[in-house]
Amino acid sequence: MKCINHAEKEAEILCTDCNKPFCPECTIEVAGENFCHPCLEKRVTLNNECVNDEPVSQPGNKSKFWAFILSLIPGVGYMYLGLMRRGLEVMTLFFGTIFVSS
Repeated sequence: MKCINHAEKEAEILCTDCNKPFCPECTIEVAGENFCHPCLEKRVTLNNECVNDEPVSQPGNKSKFWAFILSLIPGVGYMYLGLMRRGLEVMTLFFGTIFVSS
């Protein structure tokens, strides 16, 4: 079987996602699995859209002024940027500490 990208080379590895044959030069091993460049790029792109199960906000859509003003209240700045769970955690920790200490 020949490599899809190099017709003169024998394919030694199958991509984990698309199962197409590739030579060792055309694959990248990640965590014991072999991926071709397009499949690995697709996985990285999909994984970068979420951080800790929260969507990553687009920085161009938010006002820097309001982000600064709201960041003065613990947790609200995170919420404004779309990181609701992280904002609630910070807010709960901050105000819970004040409640318990008083």
